[in-house]
Amino acid sequence: MATIFSERIFTRFKDQFSPFLEELGISESIFTRPDVEITNDKYAELLESVARDTNPYIGLDMAENLEVSNFGVMGHAMAASATVGDALNLLSRYLYVLSQSNTIRLDLGEDQVVCTYAVTILQPDLVRQDAEFAMGFIVNAIRELSGRSFSPRLVEFSHGLFAEARRHRQFFDSEVQFERRENRMHFSRRVMQYPVLTADPGLLEALVYYLDSRLQLRSEEEDLQAKVEHMITISLSDGLPDLNGIAGQLGMSGRTLQRKLAERNLVFSEMLESTCRSIAREYILHTDYSVTDIAMMLGYTDLSSFSRAYKRWTGVGPQQSREDEKAK
Repeated sequence: MATIFSERIFTRFKDQFSPFLEELGISESIFTRPDVEITNDKYAELLESVARDTNPYIGLDMAENLEVSNFGVMGHAMAASATVGDALNLLSRYLYVLSQSNTIRLDLGEDQVVCTYAVTILQPDLVRQDAEFAMGFIVNAIRELSGRSFSPRLVEFSHGLFAEARRHRQFFDSEVQFERRENRMHFSRRVMQYPVLTADPGLLEALVYYLDSRLQLRSEEEDLQAKVEHMITISLSDGLPDLNGIAGQLGMSGRTLQRKLAERNLVFSEMLESTCRSIAREYILHTDYSVTDIAMMLGYTDLSSFSRAYKRWTGVGPQQSREDEKAK
């Protein structure tokens, strides 16, 4: 069962969370011990209980008041990174160490970045506050790490508006839309180059070594197919990943990963293609990003390669697919 580590996420909000712990069967040790694990559904239920009964903006309040250091080793590693881009890529890669059901994907276009947050196991009515917390944390982390007054171009949430949206617009300092297809944030690619004020290469090396070991341990606890698909998704910003690269991230050889996939009647190349096809269709059919940008976001080095792949997947080229969708 997917879990989340308590770290120092709950401590500052003890007064708001405490009244709901007994009913949900959650130990008060979440306030004092960073190594306590609770299931992701209990964590989400806790946030939603507070939002429903006392504070409809608990997710945003947590995002605004927590520092990256409250997220344990992962947060300290983000603070030791050289640039905001390095910190966000680290968050995308190692979020699984903190929480097994959440993913952050960074898609880099020519001059913009799309950050997509997804929760894979929770019921739709449990994701609202978690999504607002996650997207808010990313914004606040960029501000904290860079010392700049960062504002995204647009923030999208898949859930409906739970309370008045003024609080959201104030926090993000941007347009915020609800009932969208995904939880996404759009911002300038220049932000990725912002220097991190507390960069420490030596400390980062040690922390990443630890996170790699934790990632491998967590990977052993989870369904292999889901984990490989997750690693493919978060690796696309660095180009199309290969089997050996993904295997290395999972702490095994390419031959071992290939064998384990074959035992489950899975083929890595088919999994890679399926992941790229799903993301590509979402961008082509439901956004206004250029085909060139979408190709870059999916790790393709040139437009023609992406266009050929898209036509192989769907039977038509990306531009024709977009025009057909608009004509419906």
